[in-house]
Amino acid sequence: MPITIQDRDIYVGNGPKSQTVKICDFRNNRGEYENYFRIRPPRTNLEAELKTKETLEAAKKWLKVELLAIDEIAKSPVAAGDGEDPPADAVVVSGERPDGDWFREAKRAVEKVIERMVKEFTGSPYMHRVEHCLHTSLVQQLRAEEVFKGTLEIGDGEKNGVGPQGVADKAERKTTPGQF
Repeated sequence: MPITIQDRDIYVGNGPKSQTVKICDFRNNRGEYENYFRIRPPRTNLEAELKTKETLEAAKKWLKVELLAIDEIAKSPVAAGDGEDPPADAVVVSGERPDGDWFREAKRAVEKVIERMVKEFTGSPYMHRVEHCLHTSLVQQLRAEEVFKGTLEIGDGEKNGVGPQGVADKAERKTTPGQF
């Protein structure tokens, strides 16, 4: 039986190592969730405590802040931005926001590289012995994609800029103290 807060059905799942709190979206269909929180370790009185929350926002805040629950949907790349245009908070490089065409092409390239890496890893899991090897391989494969070739000016010129950088170099960029 679901818990209802502000006309939203909330389902609590109990497992041996964690619990889940699944908040239905506006349609209230089980399986279609706005939030899917995971709590570790499980709490004995989670449902009773959740029922005391008067608003959905209070319940979400309590789960995130007090219980350190992780919202499995919010950390999903699909939930974070599955659109065809760059997110509103996209990084500005060279004074311009990325346009929709570049963003779509870059997104496809990243998805292709990740799929390739997953197949590579499942076929030969010991090829990359440490996490750093995976990161290095990811950057190398991204650099090989046409959309990420070339350089961009990062920053706003001489005052705060770091000079021309490869599009896929951000993770490798080194800065000097006080540069920004």
